[in-house]
Amino acid sequence: MEMLLYQSTQFRDVKKILDRAHGFAGLLTAGGIEASRLDVPFVCDQKVLSRYDDACADIRRILTMQLGLELPKGFSIPLEAEDLAVFFSQQCGLQQMQDYLAQKRERTQADIQTWLRDRPWDTHPVTAAQAAAQNFAFDAATGRIGTDGCFNAGTVLELPSSVDGVRVRRLASYAMVSYTYLDTLLLPDSIETVEPYAFYDKVHLRSTNLPRGLAVICADLDGKRQTFLLEAEHVAPHRVPLDLTVASVDRFTMAHQTCTFRELLDGDATTEQLVVTFLAMLELAKRGSLTLSQDEIFGTIQINRVEGAEAYVPGEGPELTE
Repeated sequence: MEMLLYQSTQFRDVKKILDRAHGFAGLLTAGGIEASRLDVPFVCDQKVLSRYDDACADIRRILTMQLGLELPKGFSIPLEAEDLAVFFSQQCGLQQMQDYLAQKRERTQADIQTWLRDRPWDTHPVTAAQAAAQNFAFDAATGRIGTDGCFNAGTVLELPSSVDGVRVRRLASYAMVSYTYLDTLLLPDSIETVEPYAFYDKVHLRSTNLPRGLAVICADLDGKRQTFLLEAEHVAPHRVPLDLTVASVDRFTMAHQTCTFRELLDGDATTEQLVVTFLAMLELAKRGSLTLSQDEIFGTIQINRVEGAEAYVPGEGPELTE
């Protein structure tokens, strides 16, 4: 057994157990070890009564009922060692518990506001177990998601925005291989990159969307593999008038409420003009002036002007440079 340290809490019958790195390892109580993070049945001759994850889950369920707050989907009430001590101490009186709940309610309200401010992209959070049940394979280190290759007969799929709180950032190549009959795919705003051939062999796919957070699309266009860097500011060394292109696309879509991406282009448009026009279209979609849809992968991009959307004013938009 590694060397452990003990630290007092506000309750005389509960002590924090710290490992060599001073990380939380559990609570020493009058009855035994609670909320243990050590994978052993006994700690210093005291029986382990509960594991950390199980203890936290139970306490969060109690707090969810007692605090009476509407928690955002995916939000988990933060717990510290002192929170755990309140629930495992036999010396915590009624008034002390009421005072704790009042303070915890205020702190949790502040935590919720921070969560909503910092994670507007997190519209469909799931747990690792929920992701696995849908045949998703997720790499938390890179935020890359795909499928495990096992057959799934689902036809409609909403991709997770986070797995166990970790942002889903990349849609992997051949990501949808498990979904043979996939018809409709909803991508969350957490997605920044769609890798080449992400939708390979999805012959039944008829509907998907372009996430607001999309930064890179790797695709095949007209038989030529292109990489589009959909960044607001920098792609090339010399300046390209993206701002003016945004204004031009804006004027065109005001005059043509429904059109296609190809209608925005001249017949002999260069790759650079194609990329800039594509960026301009996405910028207007991000601003809420346009809605975009595509019935099939690499198919025609349909553009619809949002009724009442204000005209774009040159000088306020981003610039594209190489």
